[in-house]
Amino acid sequence: MNRGFGDLKRQSGAALIVTLVLLVVALLLGVTGFQNARNEEAMAGNQRASNLAMMAAEYGASDFWHRVKGASIVPDALESGDTVDQYMEKILLALKGWAEGQDFVSSCVEVDISLSNACYRVNVSSPSDDLVSILVDGVVHSGDADADSDGTPDEVIARRQVSMGWGAMLGEALSPFNLTGVIADYDGINSQADVSGEEVDGYLNPAISVSSKAEAEKIVQDIIGDSKNINDFAVFVPETGQGCTGHDDCGPDTEGVYHAKDVVTGDPAEYEGNYDNCTTANNDLCNYKGGIASELGTPILYNPEQFHVFINALVRQQDDTSTADDNEASKWTNNVAQDFGAGVHFVTDKVAEDEYYGQDGFVVEDADDYGAPVYDPDNLQEDGQRLSRPLFEVGSGNFSGSGVLIVDGDVEFKGNPEFDGLIIVMGDYTIDGSGNEPFTGAIISAPYSKHYEYEAADGTWGDLNPQYDSTTGEFLHFETADGSKVYVGSDGGWTTEPGAADSPNELATMDMIEGEEVGGLVANRTFDPVGLDVSGGGNQDYNYSYDSLLTAFEYFNGESLLAWLVGQAQLDGSYEYGLATWSEKVVIDG
Repeated sequence: MNRGFGDLKRQSGAALIVTLVLLVVALLLGVTGFQNARNEEAMAGNQRASNLAMMAAEYGASDFWHRVKGASIVPDALESGDTVDQYMEKILLALKGWAEGQDFVSSCVEVDISLSNACYRVNVSSPSDDLVSILVDGVVHSGDADADSDGTPDEVIARRQVSMGWGAMLGEALSPFNLTGVIADYDGINSQADVSGEEVDGYLNPAISVSSKAEAEKIVQDIIGDSKNINDFAVFVPETGQGCTGHDDCGPDTEGVYHAKDVVTGDPAEYEGNYDNCTTANNDLCNYKGGIASELGTPILYNPEQFHVFINALVRQQDDTSTADDNEASKWTNNVAQDFGAGVHFVTDKVAEDEYYGQDGFVVEDADDYGAPVYDPDNLQEDGQRLSRPLFEVGSGNFSGSGVLIVDGDVEFKGNPEFDGLIIVMGDYTIDGSGNEPFTGAIISAPYSKHYEYEAADGTWGDLNPQYDSTTGEFLHFETADGSKVYVGSDGGWTTEPGAADSPNELATMDMIEGEEVGGLVANRTFDPVGLDVSGGGNQDYNYSYDSLLTAFEYFNGESLLAWLVGQAQLDGSYEYGLATWSEKVVIDG
């Protein structure tokens, strides 16, 4: 029994030891589990702080976007002698100055009252490479109100950044077709070809852009058929703040876009941009991906005077002798060749086929401009709206090329132009035939002319009729609508009286009117009515590409680029800015 008792004591001791070991192990497991839970909780907290910091940065970037889009930012004025680089710097410095005056630069702006420990702050850098760098700091902090001298809270838990590059808008919002004047005639695509605006963030920009809702309605009506009700096939989506909701209650000058009914949802209507279920079997407007816009995509297309400055500079380009690039000279020709090499080509009847501007007999210094047309009421087409202009045709087959093509009159392609770049037609645009490859870039149909006008006794204005020598083509004099010659009276105003025999009145000249030397007579450039016929374009598409436009810009010299840049100013002198680059960054020491 004693032996058995001793074994029992030994067993009890062993059991005690085992129990203690189990308790220690359990304690260790409990501590380890608690530590893991704390680590997981800390990691989750860090991840939440990191995500919240990125949300704050993105919220700040969005706030910057909305503020700059609603701002009127006017740069310092263009001065004589400014280069395109110098003027671009003025435009970007204006953006920088505006941004530095906002509250998100001087302090860290709280994202939301319910998330009081998350804020964002914006840092603005000086212009570089035609962009202003905007760095948005998203910060999660401990809640301490103290801040560094730069406005960032002291106790930062997490920091994330969004880096953006902003620059002046130069044509990003153009369409495949851009028509500046009143639509005198439109005959649209009747095949399976598409006209597509550029896709941006899943949405398509307009396929065709015109100067007003009234002009856009003409095109939409032609597309769906004259006898059909627009409301059955299209929805007009006005821009925000227009004060109306659709086709019927929006006025003729409302800014917005007509879309195929299939790609619009909601009330008020919202453009979704999904063309998967939009087919021409039900709606021909489905061919026009991005819709028909009632506003033009760049301010210069509302400004005929500046557009003339741009055209005049572009067609008068000469080679820059300081560089090895010999593609800057605008090549003048009197026909549309079937295949144009890359560069700037000007098709005009003003020179022989082998005479290039600045080379064989036509010297830049000999003329102030290339000879833009003067409006002549006696030289109109049968419709009584459009000026009769030279017609340039591609003889046969397809037309191809790249760069920039300017046509000084009407153009008729015998097939869809297989072109990559910018086509500017100063007249009507017609396609008669099919094609093998799509067009990529932008087509601007912008006929314009200089109107010499007189103020009648009742305060109305009319066009003067210029008269020319039938042999030499030289200007002779102006006449009013009733055929009376126009003179300069003794009081400095215009008159139809020739004056006394011994003191005759002087005939009014173009230079006098342009110099504002005659009362009641003015000279203004205007965009003229335009015709577009693309019914014969076959099945090849028209696609807008800003990259193609940028490639075309590479053939502009400094003077042409400057004229285009000046033309991007709004009526109040302000510029629109756009987002060019975006990246997200993690700050390790946050």
